[in-house]
Amino acid sequence: MQQQQDKYDGTVLAAHVNNFDRKQMLRSMLAQIYPRSIIIYVCDFANFEASLVPEIFDQIVKDKHRVIIVANKLDSLPKGFKLDSVQAWVKRQIQRQMGEDFD
Repeated sequence: MQQQQDKYDGTVLAAHVNNFDRKQMLRSMLAQIYPRSIIIYVCDFANFEASLVPEIFDQIVKDKHRVIIVANKLDSLPKGFKLDSVQAWVKRQIQRQMGEDFD
């Protein structure tokens, strides 16, 4: 075990990350979604842009899924943001990803 950890700079997770196949993982995940499902999509304010996965939004639009957007870690934003402004900003970001209007 120690030899394997040294091989990956001392981290056990690195072996998994090095073998990570994003396309395969997304195909497998998206294949399990029933047609016209309601998707609960969690976005992370600590790294908002990275939590938006274009392939998932493409599939949502293609298969006409309904989506509920949950914005997590709102408390990580600097003080002074108004909830209405943040909500409008999130909506614009999601619309940009989906290429269509939604409510």
